[in-house]
Amino acid sequence: MWADIQDVMEFYRSPLGKMTRRTLRSSIRALWPSAANENLLGIGYALPFVRPYRQEVEHLCLAMPKALGATTWPLDGANVVTLADEENLPFPDRIFDKIILIHAVEFSDHLDVMLKECWRVLAQGGRLLTCVPNRRGMWSRMDKTPFGYGQPYSHRQLSNVLVKNHFTPLQTRHALYLPPVNTRAGLKMFQTMENFGRRWLGNMAGVIMVESGKQLFRPVGLQEPVSVRPPLIFAPA
Repeated sequence: MWADIQDVMEFYRSPLGKMTRRTLRSSIRALWPSAANENLLGIGYALPFVRPYRQEVEHLCLAMPKALGATTWPLDGANVVTLADEENLPFPDRIFDKIILIHAVEFSDHLDVMLKECWRVLAQGGRLLTCVPNRRGMWSRMDKTPFGYGQPYSHRQLSNVLVKNHFTPLQTRHALYLPPVNTRAGLKMFQTMENFGRRWLGNMAGVIMVESGKQLFRPVGLQEPVSVRPPLIFAPA
């Protein structure tokens, strides 16, 4: 069952959510230092994490699944958000250089289909960044955040799913080592604990991020698009 977009947005407006956003952005930047002149797609609720790339990418699109809901963004320009069926993405083949999946994989009832769609719209040489709750971490066991819902994964489970769907795992990064405590003292410790965790706690983090490359052969059973896809730039809402 998918999370509700209003609950997810409310979390990222909270003090804990703002710290979470900052921490995950830092980890994503470490994996993707630049997206200059590339086409970037976010699936799920990727808005807080693609925002830093807005000024450098060629095209930016956010596909928010119908079961999650959608919001308009940005407010100062053409809307780049579309309410989409994650199992039938409204984009041409091989159009995106980078795709980020966040608040998506753990909720999907048909993950293989969604990943096949990611494979279809990802360009040769493109990269897929998959972010999921870590089943070994505290964040998947507490319902104070969006990472406490859906199906958590171990690193091995996530890697197996990616390989099964014709992606090659390349890099892994863990984030969110401090339990999700929304207190002033806890928030002050957040960055210190993050630095400590990266060095000493290994895979005990709240979130696993795996960057994958697209295997260059066509998955068996992948369907050709049956209709003309809409353009990448959407009209203002």
